[in-house]
Amino acid sequence: MQIQGSLQNWEGKMAGIPNAHYYRSFAHAARCIVREEGYRGLFTGFGSTIGRDIPFAGLLIVFYEGLAKAVKSGKDPTNAKEFAITGFEDLVLGGLAGGSSAFLTTPLDIIKTRLQVQGSSKRYKGWCDAMTSIWKDDGFMGFWKGSLPRVIWYLPACAVTFMSWQALRNVFIKRTTDQEMNSSSLESSLDSLPTVVHSSQAR
Repeated sequence: MQIQGSLQNWEGKMAGIPNAHYYRSFAHAARCIVREEGYRGLFTGFGSTIGRDIPFAGLLIVFYEGLAKAVKSGKDPTNAKEFAITGFEDLVLGGLAGGSSAFLTTPLDIIKTRLQVQGSSKRYKGWCDAMTSIWKDDGFMGFWKGSLPRVIWYLPACAVTFMSWQALRNVFIKRTTDQEMNSSSLESSLDSLPTVVHSSQAR
């Protein structure tokens, strides 16, 4: 739906091409893909998507943890409240980690996209063929096309994700700690109960 553009633009490019149709909605696109390519068509590029997302996720965590460690190195470790990463710091660190990871995995995203949107006139045999074709047609810079929009997309997305995750994590940790303290207090009260009863009976 993203690559087809507006209806006016699509009609100008696809005029006269048989069996061409404009996807009107998400559901319409899904129905057309299943009707023409079967359910397997919905998973076109699945392997290349995994090949992109695993390195991205790995780099994302490594960059975030590395940046968080660098920020903590300038804080007092004896002060737990001061030593903890703040929400604003999570926002910044998450954005930097997401933007950096997105930029470095742009070549993998390029290959994945080429494999997903290939048509009948241009077919790739696999990753290696797609890489060779990109290098032949566009050179080294062909692997970095769209890197800026990709960074702009992931930077705020990862910033909000890490900030939200850390905030929810802190809430759950506090709740668990409070429950453990209440449970410990209740157990202490129950342990002292037989002594109280025994003393009452003795009197």
